[in-house]
Amino acid sequence: MKKSVIQRQRPDIFESFDHFNEWLSAPGHWLSGVQRIDVAKATRAVADCPACRAISDALSPKSLDHQHQCVTGLPAPVEVVIHRLISDQTRLTSADISSLSDLFGADSAYAYVEILGVAVCQFSLDEFHRGLGLTLPKLPKPKEGRPDHYLPAHLETDTAWVPMIPTDQVSPAEQDLWPGNRGANVLRALSAAPDTVRAWQHLSETMYLSLQGMAEMIHAPNRVLSRMQMELIAGRVSALNQCLY
Repeated sequence: MKKSVIQRQRPDIFESFDHFNEWLSAPGHWLSGVQRIDVAKATRAVADCPACRAISDALSPKSLDHQHQCVTGLPAPVEVVIHRLISDQTRLTSADISSLSDLFGADSAYAYVEILGVAVCQFSLDEFHRGLGLTLPKLPKPKEGRPDHYLPAHLETDTAWVPMIPTDQVSPAEQDLWPGNRGANVLRALSAAPDTVRAWQHLSETMYLSLQGMAEMIHAPNRVLSRMQMELIAGRVSALNQCLY
């Protein structure tokens, strides 16, 4: 399918990609613009990484001594975590997050959340292009500036390996992240770096459904597929990816 055809039918999709690239190129909460672009580059490199293929097929990922294809200026442990996030995510452990402590110190869990958010969004955008036979778009040029080290209030660490905003203690600054007190864990997983939740939601709204749309079992007027057809595909893809949700 040609890009021009998709742009005529769903211009909002590529507009959301432009919005994501604008966000990606800027400094985040814990990563600079250069580092965020490097996370995106490392995410793309997984597709051609022999080590990822060998490790994902192995009974135990730590039984092999394969070297991942490091293609950026990020420290090797960060690139390895990114590769694992994309190719072997079901076997990640809390130790993989702790492995970043030498680089980010006490902030390693927050940096990991931002790395995860960038990788997930970039991988989604790239898979859209690969699935339709489109050339991967160029990554944006990074903007200058430093991370703001912003932390939401009331983060809790009882639910997961990373801090998350409790569903019942959302501060006014984060009221837009999810409706009411219905923040599912899949939404809260990135909430320690709230701008990553916003970036993910913006892509999800055009590539799948908005949060409000997920709760409405109707046929959206701008979609060819019915809601049942969309969920059938989503369920099948989730099963193939071993997604617990």
